[in-house]
Amino acid sequence: MTEQISRYYLYIKKTIRGPFYPKDAALQPGFGRGTLVCPEKALGQWREASLEPAFQSLIATPPQAPARPRPPMTVQAAEETASRSLLEKAIAKNANLERDVRELQLAAGAIRAGILILLRQAGLALDDVDRVLLAGGFGQYIRRENALRVGLLPAEVPGRRVHYAGNTSLAGAKRALLSRADDARLDALARAVRHVDLSTDPDFATEFAMAMYFPG
Repeated sequence: MTEQISRYYLYIKKTIRGPFYPKDAALQPGFGRGTLVCPEKALGQWREASLEPAFQSLIATPPQAPARPRPPMTVQAAEETASRSLLEKAIAKNANLERDVRELQLAAGAIRAGILILLRQAGLALDDVDRVLLAGGFGQYIRRENALRVGLLPAEVPGRRVHYAGNTSLAGAKRALLSRADDARLDALARAVRHVDLSTDPDFATEFAMAMYFPG
């Protein structure tokens, strides 16, 4: 013969509720270990739920309310869900595009501002530049027309003056290691090179800010 489970009254927020079976009682809003409970068959015998054996395991591991079945989705709700999903994807895509454009602005602005500062410190103008050499992987894959269009290179430089130099760092390292004839020239170039810290130039911040605007 199975033991019959008793039901209990609850005293929550100055209100008597129930009777409930212990598991259902533990799911009631406001129920806790200090909630007063009273067996249905022993009216008047109130005590805290933590002292009642039927509730001790439920307090240690609170039960989860059963999930309510979702009502069937209407056509209007389905359309709204689909529209919301498309809108969220469009917003995410637009956010990624804005981030990419911003990064391009920063890169193009820094390069173009650096070019203008170096020319100014050398006492030269853009018209004095005979050739612009694009080197490395970056220079190998970018089109000169695009570099001029987005302002990566000053628009005043004609495209015919822009040339691709390839992997100059690797070619230079090979020549330095394998060609004795170039030793004197390399030493002379090393002594002639002057390091320019753009961040210390008083005009760099202004040039950088102006250079971030796309031409056009």
